[in-house]
Amino acid sequence: MADPTRVRNGGSHSAGLGSTGFNWRLWTLASAVVLLAIIVLQNSESVRFKLLFIVDTEMPLIIGLLIAGALGAVIGYAGPVLLRHRRDERRRDQER
Repeated sequence: MADPTRVRNGGSHSAGLGSTGFNWRLWTLASAVVLLAIIVLQNSESVRFKLLFIVDTEMPLIIGLLIAGALGAVIGYAGPVLLRHRRDERRRDQER
């Protein structure tokens, strides 16, 4: 006779997400939130920010870091996309 305490294939325990399984996504998200909170608390002091002789303001350091990171991500994404677009246009012009 089959043991009723055994979990068959396809049960929640076989995926590693049951009550005894290790949910790595939850732990990764929780770790990221804790690290972000630590970074924000350590960089909460205000700093003077100047941008191209136009903007002169004070803001929390973490906001300046987030803005710089976002601009870096946009440039890092847009650069290769624009280069690929130009290369594709040159190929189309050569085919004509």
